Amino acid sequence: MNARGKRTQPSVDPWVARMDDPDEPLFTIAVACDLLGSDAQSIRRLDRLGITSSTRTAGNQRRYSRNDVLRLGEALRLRSEGVPQAAILRVLTAESALERAGGQVAPHAAAGRGARRRAAGR
Repeated sequence: MNARGKRTQPSVDPWVARMDDPDEPLFTIAVACDLLGSDAQSIRRLDRLGITSSTRTAGNQRRYSRNDVLRLGEALRLRSEGVPQAAILRVLTAESALERAGGQVAPHAAAGRGARRRAAGR
C-alpha cells in the first residue's frame, strides 16, 4: 500500500525478471554439480556432447540455466539407466521434439511402430 492507503502493484526490477527466466544462465558448474549430486567432469563431458547450451562469462566460467540443469539431470538419469553416452543427446532431442509437438506421435510413426510389434509377435 502507498501513503494514501491504495494498493500498488509491486515493481519488477530487471534482476527479478532475470531470476525468473528459466533460460537465464545463473548457476556455476559447482552449483550445478551440487544440485545434481554429480561431479564436474561428468557435467563437462555432457556439456561437450551438446546436452546444454551453457554460456561463458568474461572470465571463461561456465554458467547454466535452470533448463540446462534440468536437461543435465535427465541426461544423468539416462546414463545411470545404461543409455550409451552417444545416444543421450538423441534421446533428449527426441523427447524435446515430442514435448513441443504436444506429446503426440505422428500417425505414420505410430502405425509403423504397431506394424513392427505385430511382426515381432507382441
